[in-house]
Amino acid sequence: MVMSWAKSAFSQLPFGGELFALEGFTTGLLTGLALMLIVGLIVHLCMKGSGSCKIIRMADGENGDFNITSSAVRSFLQRIVADYPQLDLNSIVLKNTRNGLTLDLFLNVLPETDLVTLRKTLRDRIYAELESKLGIADQIKKVNIDIEGYDAKTEVIAKHNRGILGDAAASAEAEN
Repeated sequence: MVMSWAKSAFSQLPFGGELFALEGFTTGLLTGLALMLIVGLIVHLCMKGSGSCKIIRMADGENGDFNITSSAVRSFLQRIVADYPQLDLNSIVLKNTRNGLTLDLFLNVLPETDLVTLRKTLRDRIYAELESKLGIADQIKKVNIDIEGYDAKTEVIAKHNRGILGDAAASAEAEN
């Protein structure tokens, strides 16, 4: 089927019959090009990602704009989560969706953690802090809390939180 299609396609060209006389070459060439195109398309779609957000832009008016990077939002949220001694923050993902920005928190929690209470208090605190300190709560449409593990260790969380809160205290001292 491919050979007859390729043969008829190239025979219609004024130079096709003489230049591409070998049917095997033509079939191989067309197959190779199609395969390279498909692989390139798959790689491009995979590299595109899931709409991760690199920067949040807020137009303030004619005097300039307010922009905050996703890494700054991550640092900000790490400090909020560090106030909860039963939580270990694994990662944060800020995504652009059709409805607006979505924030995904991936946590590991202590086995005795009350997840029902935690879910509401943490989400409310995140929205309150995003609004009062950064003014971007209206752009964050969803905060997803994903529990990746229910086996966190108290000493690991304490060490991790000391590092985060220690960095915050050192930064505050340097500013004063």
